[in-house]
Amino acid sequence: LAAQAKVLRALEDSRIERVGGQGAIDVDVRVVAATNRELQDEKSGFRQDLFFRLNVIAIQLPPLRDRSSDIAALFHHFLGVAASELKQEPKQVGDEVISRLTRYPWPGNVRELRNIAERLAIIVPHIELKTSDLPPGMGGQGQVHASAEFLEAPTFQEFKAASEAAYLQSRLRENEYNVSRTAERLEMQRSNLYKKIQRYGLKTSAGT
Repeated sequence: LAAQAKVLRALEDSRIERVGGQGAIDVDVRVVAATNRELQDEKSGFRQDLFFRLNVIAIQLPPLRDRSSDIAALFHHFLGVAASELKQEPKQVGDEVISRLTRYPWPGNVRELRNIAERLAIIVPHIELKTSDLPPGMGGQGQVHASAEFLEAPTFQEFKAASEAAYLQSRLRENEYNVSRTAERLEMQRSNLYKKIQRYGLKTSAGT
């Protein structure tokens, strides 16, 4: 609640104070906020005055299960992004795979779709995705593969390094390249993650 009060004051006064700084600084900002919770509920713990201050223009985005026509385009996009990061050719997707995806209820929304696309890009060795590659909940077998690129590694250590690099890059992207958050969710020391980022030359922002 204390942090919410500071945010509200900054929005009302258009002034902030830096930690350890002296005096207030004028700012001119626009705030875009998103949530998947009912903030108008008093039990949410969210200040109602801050909610109404933020809620100037509200955009209601339906869950993915109610936007089945978007699933194919989003899935292809996430596969393409993953392929670019892994430096491999994008996977091809047949109509039956798309049909399985559109019938799935997606309780994890778009993030779940992105995670599945990244997982398939990493672990499936063949170029064309099959329904058997999908998780069991989608009617697939959830087979554990190693990507063709990894299988070409001449030694186990090189295979291990390539798979670790791909996994960490995927998790960094999932956490919007926030190293601290990624390390926390992986239960890894941040300094250790930084070392691996440098070792493998991983991307730490969407534009690099």
